[in-house]
Amino acid sequence: VIAIYPPGGDPDALLDVIQDSVEQIQRDLDADELDRCRIGVLSRYLRGTDSVMNRALTIAPLEQQRGHAELINELPAALSAVTVAEVKAAAAKWFTANQRSVLDWQPGAKNGAGK
Repeated sequence: VIAIYPPGGDPDALLDVIQDSVEQIQRDLDADELDRCRIGVLSRYLRGTDSVMNRALTIAPLEQQRGHAELINELPAALSAVTVAEVKAAAAKWFTANQRSVLDWQPGAKNGAGK
């Protein structure tokens, strides 16, 4: 999750909202919501891998990192098979406060002004 808050914003409030959203997924996710999400993810994936160049750019790391370029064709079926219980379990396991890293980057003044 990447979140950007406005200057003067409260990073802890933002983290609280993110945590509330994760807890809502753990509590309230249902099959209809998962289907809507799945359709969006699959359509973006298929649209993104439609051109020859994008297919090649997707296949290369699959082969290099996994030794299995065929994953490009297997991912849609794997994504389609994800269940509500699996999403809730993943959210409960991986999206907890003790599993996250937070970088609060405060940029300096522009062009060396204020030195």
